[in-house]
Amino acid sequence: MNRHLFLDVAHRPIERITRDCTACVEEFMDTLPPAPAESEGSILVHTVDCKGVRMRPNQRNPDAVKTEDKPGEKKMACVAQTYSIDPHYRSKEGILDSFFGPGSSETVKQKDPRRPKPLHRRTFVSLKQPKSQVLRSSSRSAKERIHEGTQEKLVIMDGEKALWNKSAEFLPDWPEAIDVTHVVEKLRIAGRLHYGHTSAAEEYGRERTLLLLEGKVDDVIEDFDAAMEDGTLTSKEAEELNSKALGYFKNYRDRMAYDQYLAKGLPIASGIIESTCL
Repeated sequence: MNRHLFLDVAHRPIERITRDCTACVEEFMDTLPPAPAESEGSILVHTVDCKGVRMRPNQRNPDAVKTEDKPGEKKMACVAQTYSIDPHYRSKEGILDSFFGPGSSETVKQKDPRRPKPLHRRTFVSLKQPKSQVLRSSSRSAKERIHEGTQEKLVIMDGEKALWNKSAEFLPDWPEAIDVTHVVEKLRIAGRLHYGHTSAAEEYGRERTLLLLEGKVDDVIEDFDAAMEDGTLTSKEAEELNSKALGYFKNYRDRMAYDQYLAKGLPIASGIIESTCL
């Protein structure tokens, strides 16, 4: 306000107003009318993520496990969202280019003007309530939006096990997909373990991402297993591959049916909830 309006406003009133406004959020969300069915997309999506919020010293949890990466200064807020969207059919090559750059010097990356926009986003968030309460409210909202024009449903998130367990409890019959962005990061780790920070590591990631997009997740898992046993990696590298990639793929392989998602025009990344958390 000072920079744009040249107003010298004290911090405390702003903090008080912001705190008072939060008391009205749930009431406001509850009074929102349902979106008209004719304005909804044919795909209904439910997505959840968590955001670390830095706390004052006297509000931090003294029993929280502290590490170098997580010194216990933050508390996790749970953010859930429902929205509808129309199908978007993408080529595997275009997806690969978005992660690894153009496959050849002649390929020019272009923004897809036909990309559909999410419709009627409904957001549920709390720093105080448990995750189960946030998911209970958001999943109830999601189920209320199902109508005759709803052709597909999808839960898409990252790899937090607690969220998947709660999602399966509240939306047991919904197909599930793990955000491909997080999966590609695991492949990048595997590529660096094999080839270091080289172009060969990027090519390794590109080739295995293509396998995933073709529905060949088991081929990627078999490749990891082989690298664990054939001496390609040192014992330390093999241990890191197992802990940071192989276990992840084995735990979430059923949520990596990207060939099926793409054939139906479903989203395969959770950028919408990620941007909401930011």
